[in-house]
Amino acid sequence: MKQKETNWEEIKGLYVASDRYTLAELAKKFQVSLASIKRHSSQGKWGKERQANIQKASAQIEKVQAEITKTELIEEFTYREKINEIANRLLNNISAATDMYGKPANIAALTIALKDLVAILRDVNAQPNLTMQRNYELAQRKIDIDEKRANRGLDDTDESGVVMLPEVQRENEFHAMKSAEADEIAAR
Repeated sequence: MKQKETNWEEIKGLYVASDRYTLAELAKKFQVSLASIKRHSSQGKWGKERQANIQKASAQIEKVQAEITKTELIEEFTYREKINEIANRLLNNISAATDMYGKPANIAALTIALKDLVAILRDVNAQPNLTMQRNYELAQRKIDIDEKRANRGLDDTDESGVVMLPEVQRENEFHAMKSAEADEIAAR
């Protein structure tokens, strides 16, 4: 009985094409000894060829990813540009719209629509609204004060440099007012 001849080119092709197969997996798949496949791999420098192919494939993937990112950025820019163009047209036509809709109810509706438009433009252009901006500034001030405290070695019992958020300040004022009212009622 004649033994089946091993197709080393096919084995090499599978090995160097990607990192899908190990030499041991190929030896098992083609029913050859691992030592024999390692010898052929070493003599044919399959490892270097495989590494070159993997690097080439990685470079191609990176190139495609860069193109996709570039396309996405262009699409996003175009989208923002279109929204801004529409907004500019609407803003340019405000006087015409005001003349056309001179009734107070229509002007109120137009005002609401313009506020919505401003909110949409802020979202599209990634601009914070006034509340968000103020909260950001307060948070940044608190971080700065905490860093100064940490640098000076102060603990949490030190009350210098306290930043009170407007909501907390209003709540404290409310409780102080209620307390003063209670004291006044008790004094009667």
